[in-house]
Amino acid sequence: IVGNEGPNPTDRKVLEDALPMDSALDIWESACPLGYASKKPEVLCIKRALARQHRFVVADRKDEYDFFACWEDDMRFDAGTIQYYLELSAEIDRISNSAAPDLKTDPDA
Repeated sequence: IVGNEGPNPTDRKVLEDALPMDSALDIWESACPLGYASKKPEVLCIKRALARQHRFVVADRKDEYDFFACWEDDMRFDAGTIQYYLELSAEIDRISNSAAPDLKTDPDA
């Protein structure tokens, strides 16, 4: 979870308890990018840039996990959403792998 404020201890426990046993929960608190919000020489938290911060987490940890999910805070998803994504990705890979060789290399074929 990348955010400006981490979940409170009760919410964190709910999140941890909802995860499968072999899952991990990483929380990057105070992830708000710093910058100059105005012409004043004052460094501030630029909350409107928070959505791009997940890229740093993925870049740093991409080899440690099998799957990353990045969602905006106003989107609802559950395990079914992730399962659907994984199934659809596997089906796309299956179709791609079974395509004729000339279709794999030449998209105009």
